[in-house]
Amino acid sequence: MGLMNRIQEFGKEKGIPSANKFWQITGLPRATAFRLWRDRDIYPDRTTVEVICKKLKAQPGDFLIYMEDIDEA
Repeated sequence: MGLMNRIQEFGKEKGIPSANKFWQITGLPRATAFRLWRDRDIYPDRTTVEVICKKLKAQPGDFLIYMEDIDEA
């Protein structure tokens, strides 16, 4: 599986109800904010992580998780 974002879940925990509000709060490019909010398989670059951390008073581990691949043998 690899790296996954949980930005939508984290945002909702912080009282952010929608991608639009996430975009407004973070000031990220609209397409980036909406893509990160809607797609768990998209993960932010370093600059975006820094913006999210600063604007939402967060640590990367608050909204990014690593899931190991599970071999089904």
